[in-house]
Amino acid sequence: MLVRPHGDDGGLAYPAALEQYLNRRGHGSWLVLNRSRIAGTIEDVARSATEIVSCQPNAVIVHHGYTEALWRPHSRRIWYFEHMYQPPRAAPVILAQRVARKWSAVRSRLRLTEQWVSPRRFGEVLSWLVEYLASETSSRIILIGPTPWSPQVARYAPDSRDAIARFDGIVRATADKSGADYIPFAAFLAAAGATSPDEIVPDGTHFSSLGHRAVTKVLGDCLAAAYKPRCKTPTQALTSANHAPASGKSR
Repeated sequence: MLVRPHGDDGGLAYPAALEQYLNRRGHGSWLVLNRSRIAGTIEDVARSATEIVSCQPNAVIVHHGYTEALWRPHSRRIWYFEHMYQPPRAAPVILAQRVARKWSAVRSRLRLTEQWVSPRRFGEVLSWLVEYLASETSSRIILIGPTPWSPQVARYAPDSRDAIARFDGIVRATADKSGADYIPFAAFLAAAGATSPDEIVPDGTHFSSLGHRAVTKVLGDCLAAAYKPRCKTPTQALTSANHAPASGKSR
């Protein structure tokens, strides 16, 4: 999970900031576990569901729907090959990486794109995850809606406006059906005193320092107001299952 631009205001990503926020307010002793992964999808969270259950957290935050919704000119595997920072490679591998990037650019212009997770699969996995967590823990489950479309997104994931809105609808519907909390992106705009997504998500994908502070405030106030201790132990555990979304460039 990243803060963009890098080093912006020296701010923390919201899982670390949320832990500080809750502990400063005197709501017991909170430990926030950040289980995010660069370019992660809801499939990654499902694969780690048993580990989340073993922690028996008081709350689980699932922030997904953006990474999965984007129409991209490459598969997830190819994205990792093209854009993730890697140790020094042999010349043939570097050449192959450059060719892959060129080919992705051509596919983008030709609108030969794909989603990393289909809407149907996303809805199925998210519903299963929420049901599983509800049945195996007493966690408060919070689902966060995806970041909305912006012109910046169109540069690397064209034709994604309707898809993002559709995935947001799936997240909201899952919350309504399961009784989980749903927090829309608009709540973060309000908390930041912003009027445009660009003010808190300047690159269209990652929150700025201001954006992370806004998310921290919304989540912190939600948990502080609603949390009711389930046991007499002083430490509450919170698992953040947010996976930082990826675009068509290195994060």
